[in-house]
Amino acid sequence: MRIWASIESIRRGIVYTSPPKCFRCGDCCLRIPVELTKEEIERIAKHLSPKERKIFYQNLTKNPLEANPIDGHLMPTLTKEAWLKAPCMFLTWTKDGKAKCKIYPIRPHMCRIFYCGRKSPDEPLNARKYIYEIEINPKKLKNFTLRDKK
Repeated sequence: MRIWASIESIRRGIVYTSPPKCFRCGDCCLRIPVELTKEEIERIAKHLSPKERKIFYQNLTKNPLEANPIDGHLMPTLTKEAWLKAPCMFLTWTKDGKAKCKIYPIRPHMCRIFYCGRKSPDEPLNARKYIYEIEINPKKLKNFTLRDKK
């Protein structure tokens, strides 16, 4: 079963059965560095031109504090190879001002499962409200309230 949950919602015993709304404001790409596995780094690098690949490698760091020294927004630490520094070099904008990812079809796993959890684009980012998509055995949810996030 696929669910969506934040640290805050889990503490309250609530998980969601549908993904939250994405405002496409780009704040996650501007302010939150992303951890990458070795496989993700290789997959992205193959997709890039030699010039883009050089810039991509320059934007990787092993030091999470170097990844976003401005305001310290970090994703959870897993066993990853490196961090892609914020702001993300793959962030672009549509003509109507919406955020767009240059590598969306091959984006990293953390980008695929992450939602900022805000109720409006004006609400500040809050790590306790970050929502992640999780695949889980439904039997493990017996003590949780299931809600539709939409």
